Amino acid sequence: MRWLIVQDQACQLFADSRTSPGIDNAADALSTLAYPVAGTGGAICWHWSTLQGAENLLPYAAVQYGALASVLAIVMLFRSRYTHGAYIFGMLAMYAAAKASEALGAQIYALGGIVSGHKLKHPLTAFAVGWLLRMLRLRRLQ
Repeated sequence: MRWLIVQDQACQLFADSRTSPGIDNAADALSTLAYPVAGTGGAICWHWSTLQGAENLLPYAAVQYGALASVLAIVMLFRSRYTHGAYIFGMLAMYAAAKASEALGAQIYALGGIVSGHKLKHPLTAFAVGWLLRMLRLRRLQ
């Protein structure tokens, strides 16, 4: 079986050409490693704490909600150089709705017994990603 994921050349060119205020390209690219490293660390801490008999979701939750908070802070502090920047708020709202549906899983299921909040989280997250992709497709340099 082949485990290679082919990345579109346009995506790679975008990643190579993006810049952040006062941060060179290498540092900008390296800074994106913080999220997957923190996410993996949070999951490992969660698993380890479960093995110790005291499940601790705090590191995992800090990564989940910290990522949301950091994206919101960046959007609020820095003006976008591209059009359609407000789409990010729609994406954040959909992702927040997904996280809320997960937290209210049992209550949502009790409403009709059809779907739980955890199951509802997945399409809401997919909509959030789709909204973000739409923003990336429509945006132009201002």
